[in-house]
Amino acid sequence: MLAWIGRVKAMAFRLTEINVAITDEDQILMLTMGLDTSYESFIISFDGTQPELLTLNYIIHCLLNEDVHHDNQEVEKVKDEIKPKKDKENVVLVVILSPGNPCTC
Repeated sequence: MLAWIGRVKAMAFRLTEINVAITDEDQILMLTMGLDTSYESFIISFDGTQPELLTLNYIIHCLLNEDVHHDNQEVEKVKDEIKPKKDKENVVLVVILSPGNPCTC
């Protein structure tokens, strides 16, 4: 997320250097429209935010917090995948037979 925010800020800076007027709203749109669909509900949540709070710094702060939340979800997902599964159907019985000891199961 930091890299994405940096890219958007760099694009905005380059545009202002060639005298293109870039507002905070423009940067907010660039930041939010460039995110993948996993951030869709997060972006929709801004609809309920008071307009005077929707500053560029506020959006960046929210994006960084949401990124941490996404990362934590990914870590939990990986933890769940590598946990050993306890399944009674997958019990294995190993019988070691020594020569001369017949055994039936």
